Amino acid sequence: MRDLSVERLGTGLVAGLIGAAITVFTPQCASAQNVVVDWNAFAITAAGASGQNALLQERVFAITSVAVSDAVNAISQEYTRYASRLAPPSGGSTTAAAIGAAHRALTQLVPSQTLFLDTMAQSLAKFGVSPGDLGFAFGEAVADEIVALRASDGAALAQYPYTAPNAGAPGVWVPTPPAFAAALLPGWGSVQPWVLESGAQFRPDEGPGLTSHRYARDLNEVKEIGSLNSATRTAEQTNIARFWLASAALIWNPVLRQVVLGLGLDESEAARAFALMNVAGADARIACWDAKYVFNFWRPVT
Repeated sequence: MRDLSVERLGTGLVAGLIGAAITVFTPQCASAQNVVVDWNAFAITAAGASGQNALLQERVFAITSVAVSDAVNAISQEYTRYASRLAPPSGGSTTAAAIGAAHRALTQLVPSQTLFLDTMAQSLAKFGVSPGDLGFAFGEAVADEIVALRASDGAALAQYPYTAPNAGAPGVWVPTPPAFAAALLPGWGSVQPWVLESGAQFRPDEGPGLTSHRYARDLNEVKEIGSLNSATRTAEQTNIARFWLASAALIWNPVLRQVVLGLGLDESEAARAFALMNVAGADARIACWDAKYVFNFWRPVT
């Protein structure tokens, strides 16, 4: 049994992600012959349709991906599991386990998306899985474990009325006109990470002072390149900005789906790859939000 370190997939996964990222992907269902890829696409569609913000979506993807990986790898014993310790059933298939885990997690995390009841039946038929396959119920049980594990991670407490310390002082962010939108999930930096010790573990240094030469240089560069009618911004730079307009999860999950299919990964490998990427993404969000509200520095008008 292999662990969760980047082993066989390491070089190929990184190279594939870099290569695939030159194309702008949209979060739509891939034409897949891998059940894990199918359900990752369903998760993207459901989270997007639910109206959740990017942080909540990232949490959905991480929980679902870990549930699928733990369920599939419990049966295949190809990689160690993140948290589940349930004994797999004899004769249950990894395909059924993946469907059961993904379906159960998503119907709990995005309950407004009832389309999954039909999607599940279609998925079982597509991959030739019997509804009585023992792997299905096992996947559901694993999903229940992972959802319960994250139920007390602090995400539900992350939105609250936020008053910026030293509001009105130079460099301090406050809600901006015309909407004066409230701070988005100011407590997200305190959400329990998946693998980091805390959101502050790799907190960056505070940025340059407002009166420093570096700050003036950086500000002028942003004004010059970012201006609506910039005379120096290239077409490539404009495309780069448009590419990164979407949330990271909506960019990288479709990319990884292409990599998984291109490398011909099996269900265990694919499930592990999605779990690794989405756990990293979820923890990156937590770390980002920790720094965001510790420093609470000026940012673009909302």
